[in-house]
Amino acid sequence: MSWYLKKQFKVFFLLSCMGVLLLFIFLWKNQEDARFLGLKEITIEEKNQLKDSRQQAPENFFGSLYFNEEEMIRDNQNNYYLPLSIEGGWEKGKLTGEKEENSICIITEGKRKKKQEYQTGKEVLQLLIYNDECYQEALLLITALPVLAIDFADCPKELALEEEEFYARFYFYAPKEEQKRKVQSVHSHSLVHKRGGSSREFEKCSLKLKLVDEKGKKKKEDLCGLRKDDDWILIPMYTEESKLRDKFAIDLWREMGSREQEDNEGTQMEYVELVLNGVYYGLYGLAVPIDKKQLRLKEDGEESDLLFRIDTTAGVDLSDLEQAGEGISAGNITVKFPKKMNQEKWNSIREFLQLVYFENDRVFAENIEEWVE
Repeated sequence: MSWYLKKQFKVFFLLSCMGVLLLFIFLWKNQEDARFLGLKEITIEEKNQLKDSRQQAPENFFGSLYFNEEEMIRDNQNNYYLPLSIEGGWEKGKLTGEKEENSICIITEGKRKKKQEYQTGKEVLQLLIYNDECYQEALLLITALPVLAIDFADCPKELALEEEEFYARFYFYAPKEEQKRKVQSVHSHSLVHKRGGSSREFEKCSLKLKLVDEKGKKKKEDLCGLRKDDDWILIPMYTEESKLRDKFAIDLWREMGSREQEDNEGTQMEYVELVLNGVYYGLYGLAVPIDKKQLRLKEDGEESDLLFRIDTTAGVDLSDLEQAGEGISAGNITVKFPKKMNQEKWNSIREFLQLVYFENDRVFAENIEEWVE
């Protein structure tokens, strides 16, 4: 009888331990579920109570915020940008501050919404960051797009800059697209200058980026899976309200022109949100420049490939090309490839432009296939 009672006691003890463990796991999981992005949720009333006993802190007193130890981009209006995958529910993770003595709460009034509702931009999340003495309010903006920050501050004098180029700090933060893929973050130095003609004066202008290391040497990065390179352009899509035309046209052009899946000729573009020198500039297109690398151009004597740009929409004056010689520009035409020119190459450009701009439709149709694929 004694042996039987001991056995029953052991079984009861083991079952009790398992029950306590399951209860602990259940309570712990519920506690984790009650924390939104790793933060305690409070009401507006609770937020006001915390504020009443503290002073408002100076701007950015609490420093950077991090999600899963990845620094979030911030603008000068105290808005933090958190890129998250557009798929599925909320990512597991924790939002933390730069200083351990500070607490962070999120104001939800107990009503969480789906992640996708915040990603539309119609909803934002309010944050309260505080310690024993002061507090600071901020907004957390959830996006499904990569966020790019360019900051012109603290230009080091030892870095030689070309004319009209500015040294800048560059930070790129993209959400993960798959469960196994981590977020992509790129910290770099960069050289930035404006692109375009009259569009340079737009409120949102086109930019050229050149990624460099701390010594000013080229630094290649693969951004948005487009290509691994140091040269990039930012397209503002300023005059096109839908923001769809440029992206649609670029993707359609590539689909029409690709003979094989590995063909990579022509530009590519993906949407990003830009914070420029602390100011939110909205939606931009991060694009691959049409250059010798993207087009795989070759220099082979007089049979060299030619890449040139016409710096006007008003047509061309071919008389400027007749005596261009070894220069890389003539009139409103600039040659991008090759770097060395001669009159015979200029004559090829002149013949091509003569056909495109000045011949009638019949002559154009009969001869254009000699010039293009």
